[in-house]
Amino acid sequence: GCGLFAAAAVLNHDCRPSADAHLVIEPGAPPALEIRARRRLQAGDQVTVAYAPLYAPGADRRATLREVYRFDCSCARCTAEAG
Repeated sequence: GCGLFAAAAVLNHDCRPSADAHLVIEPGAPPALEIRARRRLQAGDQVTVAYAPLYAPGADRRATLREVYRFDCSCARCTAEAG
Protein backbone atom coordinates (compact mmCIF):
# COMPACT_ATOMS: atom_id res chain seq x y z
CA GLY A 1 0.00 0.00 0.00
CA CYS A 2 0.87 3.62 -0.04
CA GLY A 3 -0.24 6.81 1.60
CA LEU A 4 -0.02 10.54 1.19
CA PHE A 5 0.78 12.47 4.34
CA ALA A 6 0.88 16.18 3.51
CA ALA A 7 2.40 17.24 6.85
CA ALA A 8 5.40 14.94 6.29
CA ALA A 9 6.04 16.45 2.87
CA VAL A 10 7.53 19.57 4.47
CA LEU A 11 10.15 17.64 6.48
CA ASN A 12 13.69 18.07 5.23
CA HIS A 13 16.39 15.41 5.16
CA ASP A 14 19.39 15.11 7.45
CA CYS A 15 21.74 12.15 7.98
CA ARG A 16 21.56 12.99 11.71
CA PRO A 17 17.79 13.50 11.82
CA SER A 18 16.00 15.07 14.75
CA ALA A 19 12.93 12.84 14.25
CA ASP A 20 11.70 9.54 12.83
CA ALA A 21 8.52 8.87 10.90
CA HIS A 22 6.42 5.91 12.05
CA LEU A 23 3.43 4.50 10.17
CA VAL A 24 0.63 3.62 12.59
CA ILE A 25 -2.00 1.16 11.45
CA GLU A 26 -4.84 0.30 13.83
CA PRO A 27 -7.94 -1.76 13.04
CA GLY A 28 -10.88 0.42 12.07
CA ALA A 29 -8.82 3.58 11.75
CA PRO A 30 -7.16 5.17 8.75
CA PRO A 31 -3.37 4.87 8.63
CA ALA A 32 -1.55 7.68 10.40
CA LEU A 33 2.01 8.93 10.28
CA GLU A 34 3.59 9.88 13.60
CA ILE A 35 6.69 12.04 13.71
CA ARG A 36 8.66 11.27 16.88
CA ALA A 37 11.60 13.32 18.10
CA ARG A 38 14.88 11.41 18.48
CA ARG A 39 16.14 13.92 21.04
CA ARG A 40 14.88 16.90 23.01
CA LEU A 41 14.13 19.75 20.62
CA GLN A 42 14.18 23.42 21.46
CA ALA A 43 11.88 26.08 20.02
CA GLY A 44 13.18 26.96 16.57
CA ASP A 45 14.97 23.62 15.98
CA GLN A 46 14.34 22.18 12.55
CA VAL A 47 12.48 18.86 12.49
CA THR A 48 14.29 16.60 10.02
CA VAL A 49 14.00 12.96 8.99
CA ALA A 50 16.33 10.65 7.08
CA TYR A 51 15.40 9.94 3.47
CA ALA A 52 18.07 7.22 3.22
CA PRO A 53 19.06 4.39 5.58
CA LEU A 54 21.23 5.79 8.37
CA TYR A 55 23.26 2.57 8.68
CA ALA A 56 24.46 2.81 5.07
CA PRO A 57 28.00 4.04 4.40
CA GLY A 58 28.18 7.73 3.51
CA ALA A 59 28.93 7.18 -0.17
CA ASP A 60 25.93 4.83 -0.46
CA ARG A 61 23.61 7.27 1.35
CA ARG A 62 24.71 10.14 -0.87
CA ALA A 63 24.29 8.00 -4.01
CA THR A 64 20.75 7.05 -2.95
CA LEU A 65 19.84 10.67 -2.24
CA ARG A 66 21.28 11.76 -5.58
CA GLU A 67 19.57 9.01 -7.59
CA VAL A 68 16.19 8.87 -5.83
CA TYR A 69 15.68 12.40 -4.49
CA ARG A 70 17.87 14.32 -6.97
CA PHE A 71 20.00 16.30 -4.51
CA ASP A 72 23.52 16.20 -3.14
CA CYS A 73 23.50 15.96 0.63
CA SER A 74 25.63 18.54 2.39
CA CYS A 75 24.53 17.85 5.95
CA ALA A 76 27.13 17.92 8.76
CA ARG A 77 27.48 14.12 8.80
CA CYS A 78 28.08 13.84 5.05
CA THR A 79 30.47 16.77 5.08
CA ALA A 80 32.47 15.18 7.93
CA GLU A 81 32.52 11.75 6.27
CA ALA A 82 33.58 13.18 2.92
CA GLY A 83 36.63 14.63 4.68
